[in-house]
Amino acid sequence: MKKNLSYLVITLCFLSCNGLEETFEQQPKSFELAEIRWKRVENDNSELVQITLPEKTYSNHSNTLMEVEIDPLSETRGSSTFNFVDSIGFHKLNLEPTHITPPTNPDLLSESYSYISGGKEVLLATEPQELPFSIHFSDSYTVPAHAELIYTATLYLREVKSGFSTKFKEKESGVFLELEGLWQGTVYERLETSIIVNNLE
Repeated sequence: MKKNLSYLVITLCFLSCNGLEETFEQQPKSFELAEIRWKRVENDNSELVQITLPEKTYSNHSNTLMEVEIDPLSETRGSSTFNFVDSIGFHKLNLEPTHITPPTNPDLLSESYSYISGGKEVLLATEPQELPFSIHFSDSYTVPAHAELIYTATLYLREVKSGFSTKFKEKESGVFLELEGLWQGTVYERLETSIIVNNLE
């Protein structure tokens, strides 16, 4: 009886200790971004992306002039995607939402990693994110009496690429982890507009 009881106690202790170890192993470590540096990508043949914006028509059936203001970029954004060499390692960081400002002008980068700041913030994520344009403007037009104004626009976005090196710090131990990758984005290049005014019958 004593032998069986001792065996039961040892078994329970073994299961309890194993459960404790598994509990510690299941607790994810939390990291935070300590720094990010950028460099130019070799053979970066950036291309232009052409987008035809929806046509807008403004009709004036009155006997007076009608003023209209058009914000052609209000419903359009650029894009941002971070491609980590070790994407699995990045997703294990247990990182809180972190926003950074990627370099939208490759001409500012060098062949070695350096610190670049400025521009619009975007979420550090491997999934495609919307990147707000750094430029904002609106066009004002006058529509004559008994006439209609037809506004068409073509937006050109430039594809840009930059290499990046990130350093993450584990919050409790202070241990650093470095991950590299390639950032890809689309940014504002130019806008071409056309205006046609027709008389209403």
